[in-house]
Amino acid sequence: MPGDVIQSTNSDYIMRRIREKFLGGSTVTIVLMGRCTWARRYVDWELQSSLRHGGNTTPNGLLGIKLPSFGGFPPRFDNNLSSDWPAVDC
Repeated sequence: MPGDVIQSTNSDYIMRRIREKFLGGSTVTIVLMGRCTWARRYVDWELQSSLRHGGNTTPNGLLGIKLPSFGGFPPRFDNNLSSDWPAVDC
């Protein structure tokens, strides 16, 4: 979509702009997880932007939905799990 691409190599700026342009007013971020979702840097940035807090920013809730092509979580996923909020596999 024209105008939707953020032209920068600064990841902090990109995440801030994602939050401002696409996530403003949202309270929950839904990620559809397929076979290669883990390899998409924009997904990482969108998730990090969703979970970021500080200043005027409140973190979003996060809901992940496994698609039939889902192949498993990458190792970094386990590094981000909180012992207070265990993942639920339904």
